[in-house]
Amino acid sequence: MSVLTIDQIYVLLVEPSKAQQRIIDTYLSHMGVVNKQWVQNATQALANMHKGKPDLVISAMHLEDMTGTE
Repeated sequence: MSVLTIDQIYVLLVEPSKAQQRIIDTYLSHMGVVNKQWVQNATQALANMHKGKPDLVISAMHLEDMTGTE
């Protein structure tokens, strides 16, 4: 089992608000995350996950098409 470093992980951010996305993106960048993708709803997130499995998903709870836990 190989261990990923922070600059190797792929983060998927599911956040409808562009302002919130920018804030979270700034924090992720300061932490050293370089491979990240932003989508605004669950449909986009699920489609993105079919293309490539993220190492971490950060999601808002209230999305237009389902909840973040769904």
